Amino acid sequence: MNKLTESLMFETREGVYISSTDLGILKSPLTTVLLPILYILVFVVGLPANALAIWVFVFRTKKKNPSSIFMANLALCDLLFVVWIPLKIAYHLNGNNWIYGEGLCKVLVAFFYANMYCSIAFIACISVQRYWAIVHPLSRRQRDNAVGVSAAIWLAVWVTTAPLYLYDQTVRVLGQNMVACHDVTRPSQKDMAASYFCIAGLLGFAAPAVVSVVAYVQMLRALRSSMTDEAIAKKGAQGKDEGDYISLPGLNSPDSSPEL
Repeated sequence: MNKLTESLMFETREGVYISSTDLGILKSPLTTVLLPILYILVFVVGLPANALAIWVFVFRTKKKNPSSIFMANLALCDLLFVVWIPLKIAYHLNGNNWIYGEGLCKVLVAFFYANMYCSIAFIACISVQRYWAIVHPLSRRQRDNAVGVSAAIWLAVWVTTAPLYLYDQTVRVLGQNMVACHDVTRPSQKDMAASYFCIAGLLGFAAPAVVSVVAYVQMLRALRSSMTDEAIAKKGAQGKDEGDYISLPGLNSPDSSPEL
């Protein structure tokens, strides 16, 4: 759920007073009924599907090519998020009241955004790998590169999500028997949160998305160029065959026989 507006918030040491509009959002069926249903569906489908994908890529795929390595890491990203979904389901079903402490809330939030950044990063890697396989099909050492890139992505994602542990993720809503987890930000911390999400959004989401788009555009251009070259070569070969066919009768005609 998006951050609530801070325009009518009033902060004290114990918590934050929020506007009636924001309180209505926290208590609306959208967040207390619809979101839990969606998360339940994600959990029921995502847990076995991603676990099966990891099992196939790790244990059933004999040749570990770069594509299978990146896809296994992508499935692992989703699995690490899915295992935390029950806490989020319980939070929304409990009227958006978090009862599991600040530490678990920070871990849940960090895994939520780590899944987002990690997934788009590995999708970008798969896009680049497919482009590279088409343009440079004989290139070697792709597997070793894929392992190193995967390790670097995991490290970068954990570094990127580290600032989420530096400010309060649980905030008590004063006047209500409610503790919000990540849905309300203290006004005194909103500048830090806004700066973080702007930078993380650009580096963790926008940049990999641009890489994916550019890779697929270049891949399509390479495929179109290859198809054009192949068509020209085939047309030239057909023309040569037709020329040879036409010249054969002349070689076999009586007029073409050498005079004795």
